[in-house]
Amino acid sequence: MRDWIALNMTPGVGPRVAARLLERFGGAEEVFGALRAELEQLRLRPETLESIVLRDRHETAEAELVRLREFGCGRADLR
Repeated sequence: MRDWIALNMTPGVGPRVAARLLERFGGAEEVFGALRAELEQLRLRPETLESIVLRDRHETAEAELVRLREFGCGRADLR
C-alpha cells in the first residue's frame, strides 16, 4: 500500500503517467524497483524520475498509513 500512496504523491505523476508506469512495470512496487535506465526510456520529467529513483515519497506515504490506522482504518480497509 505504501508504494501506491508514494506513487500518487510523486511529482509529475498524474493519471497518464501512472498508467504508463503501471503498464510498463506492472505495479507500484515494481515502479520503485525499476532501474534508472528503464525509467529514463519513458521520458519522465526530471523531478519525477529523481523522486522515483530516490523513493523520496515513501516516508511521507508511511506517515499517511500511520494516520489512517490512527483513525481506525485497518489493513483490510486499506486494500
